Amino acid sequence: MILLPHLLIGAVIGAKVQSLPAVFILSFISHFIADKLPHWEYLDKELTKFQSKKEWLIFLTKATLDFGLGIIIILYFFWQSPLWPAVAVGALASVLPDFLIFLNCLLPKIKTLKSYRDFHHRNHFKKGRYKISLSIFSEALIISLAIYLIAIG
Repeated sequence: MILLPHLLIGAVIGAKVQSLPAVFILSFISHFIADKLPHWEYLDKELTKFQSKKEWLIFLTKATLDFGLGIIIILYFFWQSPLWPAVAVGALASVLPDFLIFLNCLLPKIKTLKSYRDFHHRNHFKKGRYKISLSIFSEALIISLAIYLIAIG
């Protein structure tokens, strides 16, 4: 799943729950639940299999734009809000599982990170069962629903 829906799900959890430890735990878990849904990703291979700097640059550009768009949307709704701390914790905790995958690529010799990467991969939605249109639709639906829940307060 791209980062935007994860960020928005975490923001909704933060806005609704507001207890920072609960927000962190629920948002982190939400990542794995969301990854079980049909979804599209701009990463079609494991990060460890990139063979050139160009592939890394393209991936980093997409991930940065994706993450940045999520942060801009969240800031638009919550920057001056007293809910901001919980929303920020929720948004960041919801993408932490993917950050740990990225960290594993930078530090491939750490066995705990490799074990985590394997767990994350097994938990992920199995590709090939759904058409790309259903995957994009499900992510668009999640994004729309999250923005709606954020907007209505």
